[in-house]
Parts: sequence; structure tokens; C-alpha cells
Amino acid sequence: MKARPEVLNVFPDQIHQLHTTRSPQFLGILNPHDQNKNKNHIGLLRASDYGSNVIIGVLDTGIWPERESFHDRGLRPVPSHWAGHCDKRLNFTCNRKIIGARVFLSGTHGETPRDFEGHGTHTASTAAGRTVKNASFFGYGFGTATGIASKARLAIYKICSPTGCSNSDFIAGLDAAVRDGVDIISLSLGSPSQGLLQYNFDPVAIATFGAIDHGVFVSASLGTPGVTVKKAGGVGMVLANENAKGENTLNDAHVLPAVQLNAKLGHVAFDYLSKSPNPKATIVSRGTQVGVKPAPILGWFSSRGPNLASINILKPDLIAPGVYILAAWPDNVGPTMKPFDKRKIEFNIISGTSMSCPHVSGVAALLKGAHRDWSTARIRSAMMTTSYVRDNVGNLILDGATNSKASAWGYGSGHVDPEKAIDPGLVFDLTVDDYVQFLCGSGYSKKDIHAITRRVVKCSKNGIKPWDLNYPSIRCFSTMMRRRSLR
Repeated sequence: MKARPEVLNVFPDQIHQLHTTRSPQFLGILNPHDQNKNKNHIGLLRASDYGSNVIIGVLDTGIWPERESFHDRGLRPVPSHWAGHCDKRLNFTCNRKIIGARVFLSGTHGETPRDFEGHGTHTASTAAGRTVKNASFFGYGFGTATGIASKARLAIYKICSPTGCSNSDFIAGLDAAVRDGVDIISLSLGSPSQGLLQYNFDPVAIATFGAIDHGVFVSASLGTPGVTVKKAGGVGMVLANENAKGENTLNDAHVLPAVQLNAKLGHVAFDYLSKSPNPKATIVSRGTQVGVKPAPILGWFSSRGPNLASINILKPDLIAPGVYILAAWPDNVGPTMKPFDKRKIEFNIISGTSMSCPHVSGVAALLKGAHRDWSTARIRSAMMTTSYVRDNVGNLILDGATNSKASAWGYGSGHVDPEKAIDPGLVFDLTVDDYVQFLCGSGYSKKDIHAITRRVVKCSKNGIKPWDLNYPSIRCFSTMMRRRSLR
């Protein structure tokens, strides 16, 4: 196949894995009632009408359409630029909220867009779920749940099965989403192999470039025990972090009373166990706590730089909430996602980069709704240049893996700040031609660039040098600067 003239390149079909309610308030997104306090500032929700004319394509495990988070009461007609359709097999229905749903799973027949894993429902409602009162996870996180862009429309592309998400299904779903007219693509999955050094060997990079070429903003996440104890007769469980997971604790759903300790307290607990002849412990819940300081803290599971494919461009771009995220959950999947767990819940709490991704997708949808003429590069630039790197007590954001100050390798440009992003003052814009010339300047051959961009390439002189790309990040080479200072 590779020898055929119409075939640009051939890749093995790799399997990707899924990265697994107070976020809007934490992000500082002002609702219309708060506008009275600052009448000189047009809030992002009001300026975008909560993203009502923006379509978010979610490539994931599907969706559970009956959840209250996806009702369409009060929504205007479907945006006129929508060109997709709804796969109604097995009693699946769409509305003015879920405006489209399709299935891309190789080798399956009669499949439905319905979510049987939970991940897709959770990420979709995080990005664009409607307002639901009295939401909680068995009483935890009680309050009013809402997605970031609560009126944005959802187009669902089921590309993932219990075994993962294949390249071929991902590319088919992404291409369909672009043709269908989505404005934003939310992609909460990652490859098991990290550190690809060339874009022309990465099908995901090639496919997402195609989306950007058509003006579609792509938001993607990067990088991310209860049962055995019960079977053994345990009545409770204490989990202690490994040193590598540091001070972050993640509240997983368990099947018996449990508590998780950070690495420091874990060492204290083990010291107590080793020295006490009759060790005892009591597990007591303190309920949901808000206003915790310091916050935010970089999750230990968050992706880290450098960007090996383009060392002159800092990655990640930015960070967003991804710890203890309450969002909608299918009716037929227990909170532990184990077959024996028959508990039914409407909301579940999960942590991971998968939860950060839809937050950024929702913010991008609001920005697109407020600035319909903005390019994908402008949206990204606005979020990056207005992000912050200091927590709510004024110190540099901490890294949860080490409990020390995080660096740009962890938080990128900083933590997203939606209300500031609506009016950034300055944006770094880029066109597809700029990306092409960037590849030229990065040493890619015309053949390789053609495989990535699917267009005839003409490099201007030496193209754009990697460090001259109009990208809203700066990377300094300390060794280079040191050598220059010695001359």
C-alpha cells in the first residue's frame, strides 16, 4: 500500500488509552448575576451566550443521553453550520443539546453511541453539561453541577471500546467531526508510547493538523486497589501514596470505607504500624471542603515537558482543573467501573488529565462564541497569555508530585483564567502556512511535510526557524546563554 502513489504514509494501528462541580467558580467564570459587581467587564458567559452557537465534538466512549446534564430545555435551534447526523440505533436519541452521535469502532456491527464505560459521559458533561441542582456523589461534592459552556452543543463520536481507542477509529471519527461542522474537538486520550521525535510518524498529530487546517480548535490531554481487600475480609482500607505520587491524593470510588494518605503521612502511618503492638485507626469523613489553600496544585499525574518533537516550543500549553471532578455518569456503570459493582449513580468523581481537557474545551467554546472570527491560534494564545502561575496565597503553584515549586515544564504558560482570556489585549496568530514553513525550518523534507499537511509544499528559503514561530511561549537554553556570557 505504501508504494501506491495516492498513499501518503502507512502506520501500524496503535491503541490509545482513555485518561481518566465547582470548576466554573474555581476558574472565576462570572455568571450574569455577578456582572452587577463589575459593569465595566462583559463576562465570558454573557458575551458567548454560554457557547450556544458553538459545537463541541467529543471523541470518546460515547454518551448516556438521558442524563439531566444533557437536556435541551430553553436551547435555541441547532446551529446552521451543523452538517452531521444522529445514529439512533438501540433507542439512542438526540436533541438540541446532543445534536449528533456516530460510532467508529472497527469490526463491530449494530453498535450504539450509548456510553457503557462512563468516561465519555463524564468528559462531555464537564465541557458542556447543563445546570443540574442537587448533584453529588453519595453526598460528596453536593451542589449545582454545570459544564463550562452549558449551552454549547455536543456532537458525539464513539471511537473507544473497553480495550482502548485505535488510531484508525480515532482518525475516522476526527475526520467525520470536521466534515460535520464542529468548532471544538475534545480529545481525552493518550498514546502508551511517549516521546515521538517527528510529527510525520505520529498519526494523531497528522489528523489534528487536518482539523486545524479547517479552522477547528483541538483540545487534547497528555499523559496520565478497593476489591482485593474486601474479598480478604477487610472492613476498611488505608492507602498510602508512593513517593512518586507525592502529596496529591485522589478519591477513587471504593467498595468499603477507605482513606488515602499522601506520601508524607504514609510514612508516619507505617512508622506507627511498625512501633505499635496494637495499632488502631478510625476513618472519619469531613465531607466536602471548599476554599482550600493553597490551590491550584499541579497533579502528580499531569504531563511534563520538554517537547521532544520541537524543543523550542514549550509544552504543555497550560493546565486546568483535573482533580476531584464531579460530572455526569451512565446509569449502567458502577462508580468503580467493575462488573460486580451494581450501584447506580447520576454523577461520579474522577481525577486525571482527561478531566482537564474538557475544561479547556469548554473555555475554548465560550471564547469562540464570544469571538466568532477568532482563529484556533488566537483562542489558544488568549488562554495562554492570560494564564497565571501563582496560587491563591500568592506563591508559585506547587507540584503535587514533589510538594515543591512547579516549573514551566509542568504548568506550561500557567493555569487557565477564562474571564481574562476574553480580552487578552494581544494575541499571537498563526496560519496553516506558518505551520508549514515551521516544518520547513525544522528540517522536515518536502515529502514528510506533504505526508503531514496533504498539500504541495514550497518552502520559502529556509522556512521559519523553530524559535521564530509566532507561538505564545518562550524557551530559553540556559547552557547556551551561559556559553555566550563566557565569550
